[in-house]
Amino acid sequence: MNKNKLFVCFVFLVLGVFSILPVCAEQSQPTANENSGSKSELKHVLAKFAIAMSVVGGSCLVLYLGLRTYKRFKDKEDNTQISYIDVNKNLYTPETIDEATKLFIEKF
Repeated sequence: MNKNKLFVCFVFLVLGVFSILPVCAEQSQPTANENSGSKSELKHVLAKFAIAMSVVGGSCLVLYLGLRTYKRFKDKEDNTQISYIDVNKNLYTPETIDEATKLFIEKF
């Protein structure tokens, strides 16, 4: 047990040391041509992102409205039926597959 704890501590120590080490990246200064190209590329990326977010927002809105409409119809349908829950059937545990199938069909 102590060996496992020692190994875990060693792994966390190694991970901690490697996470502290600085990462050096080569940075180059963009020239005038690269700078204008990066602006148009940025606009292109932002436009794609805006399109993707509008599609996500639209699909969320469609799902929300669909589920809200379904809930309204379901509530109207449930009010017309008398709901009675048989406690004995809900607490009963079937012992065979046939009994489980019959219980499932009766409940739903």
